Amino acid sequence: MASVRAVGAVLLALVVGACGSGGGGRDATVFPLEVPDAALPDAAAPEDAGSPDVGVPDIGSPDVGVPDAAPAQFPGPDCRFWLARIGSPPDLTFPTARGLNEHDAVLMQGRNQAENRNEGFIRRVDDTTIRLEMPPTIRSRNVHGFNDLEQVVGDYAPADVTAPSVAFVWTERITYDLRPPDLSALETASGCSTPSTPVNGAARAINNRGIAVGEAWGMGGCGGYPVRWQSSVPTLLATFQGSAEGITEGGVIWGSDVIWKGGGYEVVTSPDGKTVVAAVNERGQVVVAITPPQDPMRAFGPTLAEIRDPDGTSRRLQPLPSLPGVEVSDFNDLGIAVGSSWKGSGWMETERYDARAVYWLREPAIDLNLLLEGAAPTVLREAWFLNGRGRIVALGADGVFYLLTPRGNCFPR
Repeated sequence: MASVRAVGAVLLALVVGACGSGGGGRDATVFPLEVPDAALPDAAAPEDAGSPDVGVPDIGSPDVGVPDAAPAQFPGPDCRFWLARIGSPPDLTFPTARGLNEHDAVLMQGRNQAENRNEGFIRRVDDTTIRLEMPPTIRSRNVHGFNDLEQVVGDYAPADVTAPSVAFVWTERITYDLRPPDLSALETASGCSTPSTPVNGAARAINNRGIAVGEAWGMGGCGGYPVRWQSSVPTLLATFQGSAEGITEGGVIWGSDVIWKGGGYEVVTSPDGKTVVAAVNERGQVVVAITPPQDPMRAFGPTLAEIRDPDGTSRRLQPLPSLPGVEVSDFNDLGIAVGSSWKGSGWMETERYDARAVYWLREPAIDLNLLLEGAAPTVLREAWFLNGRGRIVALGADGVFYLLTPRGNCFPR
């Protein structure tokens, strides 16, 4: 079994290896995956990561899928979720979850008020904390995603306040810059008054092959453009503005209302309103968030979500009976989604905001608050992340993030 350090060294050479010309313009016709399968990690957990496996069965293989059992069978009467607060270093305030990997490690970001900067850290399931270093060249760091090798991507503000934001990948306690593409031609064509040199960058996600995605934007007034970084080479995914927010192991990329796959891209739409691709899993299923046209007398109205299968069929995610809004946050390879069921106050209404963290197997939504083991310290408002082992990261009404571990018959196996 290969160690994380050995595998990280292999992927490090692939991620930050030989540089080439990224070039501007559109490149949505070629989608090479140049990282060989031999470079991929074994299924081993990170060293010293720990895992609360005792009495907690895995929820199955991605190839099995969700069987056509009656919804009442899941969750079973013995299903409970063990709740654990996700700790943070004492000098970081407002800790916010940024990701959950398959080894139950959570990526977090906090605010160092004394130093007036953002910092990132990884909280492992054994309660160890790995902080991303803050060398003098970095003024502030935002983390956006990580993979099972605990390679972190994001953007940082250099110590030079006039310098642009820099996309980075952090691995083996070293930060490597991801150079941005050339946007001068696009910015000129878009009518920006000053084509940008240099260019800002932010990496949003990274898969286990070491391929990162994100966005690049200039300082001439234009918006950002979706970018993929492979072997350190940036490639513009499109000439239209947007951001790449996620990538599967197979190289499918999504962001906003667009999915890039198979050498091209697809714009995702719905007759019910504006769409955003929330997640894509390895089976090709897509979770789409839909915002219907809003009543101008309301601050915000109920939202919708649906799962779309590769064969073209889809199913709408149903809310809890008294909370008509649906917000979906994450989705795993078993077709299980997490998010919240909510209702909101309007400008001319007295209705107060309320929300419950939920997950969806079939229909309807399942309130996680009803399945907690023991007395809960707070109401769970939103479920943010879910992995293939059924672990969930949720936000409580107290502003604290919690890791939920399933016990019993909570999911199909």
